Amino acid sequence: MLDARRKKLARSRLSTYPRHVRFGKPASTALMLAAFTAAVHVSAGPPATRTRAALAPAIALSLGAPNDGRLLAGSHLEPSSVIRVIPAFANADFRWGLPALVRLLERVALRVSQKHPGSIMSVGDISRRAGGGIREHLSHQSGRDADIGFYVSDPAGAQLLQPRFIDFDANGTSREVPAARFDDARNWALVEALVADREAKVEFIFVSAALRSRLIREALRQRAPASVRMRAAGVMRDPAPSTSHTDHFHVRIMCPGDQPRACEPHPRKRSGSLPSQRQAPARRH
Repeated sequence: MLDARRKKLARSRLSTYPRHVRFGKPASTALMLAAFTAAVHVSAGPPATRTRAALAPAIALSLGAPNDGRLLAGSHLEPSSVIRVIPAFANADFRWGLPALVRLLERVALRVSQKHPGSIMSVGDISRRAGGGIREHLSHQSGRDADIGFYVSDPAGAQLLQPRFIDFDANGTSREVPAARFDDARNWALVEALVADREAKVEFIFVSAALRSRLIREALRQRAPASVRMRAAGVMRDPAPSTSHTDHFHVRIMCPGDQPRACEPHPRKRSGSLPSQRQAPARRH
């Protein structure tokens, strides 16, 4: 049984949960999770330090679905020598996610840089600090989604850092930037690092069918292990015709294993989603 203090605190936190969690069947689960995170802090430290400010969630939570959810106690992705924020996305700080996702991005950026020295991974949107709707997105609401720009090079093979996402066709060329090339080697290194990572489980990598084919051919050219090729072929999906992924990768990790009822793995039907006042007509997943 929960004591009265923890139960009161847990109920006060329910306002941060999606409405379908607060008022639907998972409401009791949300209350228990909130109470659990509160209990860690209620029971720790001397009485003088047990203030409401100290009673923050002890664990990160992905609540609800990718297209109708919230994020609690997420981590922030910071730029580094191997990660940059694409200028077109720099003004809005939508770079919060589950710690598992943020650490994954940091690891794979480093691995690509180690394989191709000097490479820098370009990142767009992840999630808001508290989750919820983001303009131009169908998902990115629960801390499990991240947009990664393609590695782009010039005809000589040097990396090009663009101020925005740019489209590529099946030939790996771009009408927007004629000198740009879809860098097969670096982009396969990224996909390989994502699917081979042992600490985070990648569920999907959304990318156009034409570019997926290029990446599979590059994997064969590099004689990547069959198990890695099969895993990559399984997670790379083209979500067309709903959205276009000819200008970036959209990576989604699986729900954390310890949040089976709070985290919903699949998107909710759009007709059943709650409207977001801040959400403009969506263009990306």
